[in-house]
Amino acid sequence: MPITDFDVDIEGDNVKVFGTVESQEVREKVILTLGNVEGVATVTDEINVIVPEPEAVFYEVKSGDSLSKISKNALW
Repeated sequence: MPITDFDVDIEGDNVKVFGTVESQEVREKVILTLGNVEGVATVTDEINVIVPEPEAVFYEVKSGDSLSKISKNALW
């Protein structure tokens, strides 16, 4: 049972998602899946996590970045 009380509101290119999941991992997969749908620009997250964990850290690679530079600046 990955997500319960699942609901999605679509307004233009914004998707607002609701529901309850057991883990942060499932929450992030739902958000990433919706965000990768053609025509969706933003995903507003209203998902509750039963067992909270730290969120994943995303980094947008910029021109001139190297793996060592990115790893030195990461918030591990």
